[in-house]
Amino acid sequence: MNNGIKKHIIWDFDGTLFDTYSVQARAMRDVLKEYYDVIEDAALIESKMLVTMSHALKFFIEERCLGPEFETRFYERARDYELEHAKPFDGVKELLDLICRYAGRNYLHTHRGASAFALMDKYQLKRYFTDFVTGEDNFPRKPDPAGLLFMMNKHGIDKPDAIMIGDRELDVQAARNAGIASCLITHGNESHTDADYTAFELNDVVEFCLRL
Repeated sequence: MNNGIKKHIIWDFDGTLFDTYSVQARAMRDVLKEYYDVIEDAALIESKMLVTMSHALKFFIEERCLGPEFETRFYERARDYELEHAKPFDGVKELLDLICRYAGRNYLHTHRGASAFALMDKYQLKRYFTDFVTGEDNFPRKPDPAGLLFMMNKHGIDKPDAIMIGDRELDVQAARNAGIASCLITHGNESHTDADYTAFELNDVVEFCLRL
C-alpha cells in the first residue's frame, strides 16, 4: 500500500461526516414506544445500527416480534428527525475545504439516497465534492467494491492516490476489496480495526491525506 499523500478522499456519510446515529436511535426508540409500547435503551439501538441498519431492524423485528410495518414507520420518523436534528461533525466543512484548497478531491460513497443531498444542501457541503455514489445508483452495498471501482474508473483515479474513510468495518472492507487505502474514523472511541489508518478525530485525516 502506498503511504504517500492521498489526493482522492472517498467519504462515507453516516457516522463519518454527519452525526446521524443518535438521531436515528431516537427515532427508532420513539417508534418502538409509541406503536408497540416497547421501551428500549438508546445505546443498544445505536450499537446495532453501527453494524448495519439492516442488522438493527432485523434484530428488533425478531427480538420484539414486530411486523414488517416497523421498518416503514422507522424510516419515516428518521427522515423527519434527521432533517431537523442531524448535523455534520465539528470541523467537517473546514476539513473538506482544506482538502480542496490543497488540490485534493472529495467524493461521497453512501447507501443513502436523496436524504444525503438534503442534509448536505442544508449545511452547504455539496460544493466541496467532485462526485457522489448513493443508494440511488443501485450498486451492491458495501463491502462490495463496485461503487468505489465505478467512481475510480469514471475519474481516472489511481489506486495508490485514493483512500476510503468511514466509521465501520464494512467501509474498511470495501476499500480493501477495491485495492485502496482505508481509514476508520472513531470520533474519540477506541476501536480494533484492520484499517490502514485510524483517525480518532476528523483533523487526524490531515496528517495522512495532506501531510501538513
